[in-house]
Amino acid sequence: MHPEAIGRARFCSSLSGAAEIGAMLEELQGRARAFTLLDAGCGTGEQLLALAQRFPAMSGVGIDIAAANIAAARARLRTRPDLRGRIRFEQADLREWRHEPFDVVITNSVLYLVPGPTDALDARLAALTRPGGLLLLCEPVACVRNSVLIALRRILRRLRSRALERLALAIAKRLHPDADIAFLEDRIPYLYVVPERMNGPARERELAAFGFRRLGELLVPDASIAKLRHSLAVFRREAAEFPVAGRAWRD
Repeated sequence: MHPEAIGRARFCSSLSGAAEIGAMLEELQGRARAFTLLDAGCGTGEQLLALAQRFPAMSGVGIDIAAANIAAARARLRTRPDLRGRIRFEQADLREWRHEPFDVVITNSVLYLVPGPTDALDARLAALTRPGGLLLLCEPVACVRNSVLIALRRILRRLRSRALERLALAIAKRLHPDADIAFLEDRIPYLYVVPERMNGPARERELAAFGFRRLGELLVPDASIAKLRHSLAVFRREAAEFPVAGRAWRD
């Protein structure tokens, strides 16, 4: 993950985009159909538990690189004995984790933070999504607004100081008076984060090389003017073979 985000207790715990993911899955899968799901970068587990509640025949695994996140997710799961047989959480790095393929793989504000070659990351996504399965990416989208925000973030990186962060926190408190102060403090490092990759035509071409066909995309309502605009892009994995480092791999 991005160095600013590694190990943060509330990393990816926001449910922004979760409603769109649930609605899209219901449209594509239906509520009664049994399927397996991977929540890659599950944060503290709210999203996966909400999906398990919405889809009673779903079984799922949530993985996250941060130990604090997984501890919080497991604590949440202990309060839901009705879901324990269907859901589990593991501390793991998506780039290294191995598991049999899932019917559905979702990520919510995660992949844009993961450093390293995009083709290696996409190879892992392909290996974890069965042929015919779905990949749902809720990530920043390539657009003019995000280009402006990214340029601003590059400038803020150069000006970074405690005084600047205190000013940013004061502005955030004024804009979000009902928000938990600890949550706002956790968001401050994101002022400097520049995406490694974003949803859009270039991302579609990258994933196509690994057998993913784009089914559609929709914009996610903005949670904050300072947050990068996100879209939910939906792909179906069609190919049973995909290239990795110049070689063709088969499931």
